Amino acid sequence: MQEPAPARLIEGGLPTEALVAHVLVARYADHLPLYRQAQMMERQGVLIDRATLSFWMGDAGQRFRRRSRWKGQRRVRGGRGGACGISAA
Repeated sequence: MQEPAPARLIEGGLPTEALVAHVLVARYADHLPLYRQAQMMERQGVLIDRATLSFWMGDAGQRFRRRSRWKGQRRVRGGRGGACGISAA
């Protein structure tokens, strides 16, 4: 019997968390535009459209945004002051 596959970052999608993280880091830390990343992947035999890369980035951004809001609400409920955890003196 085979164990079920782990949940994917993008529901029903093929990219793993590692691939999406690679695209994000290449875009923001290495300043590599999506069209260049798509060209590099194509040279390696992987055909991924720039629009698909953009969708992955948007989806990951939404997840980060939801997570940061959730953390902010937890801090406020915890009695440590505002959303950033700083109380006025």
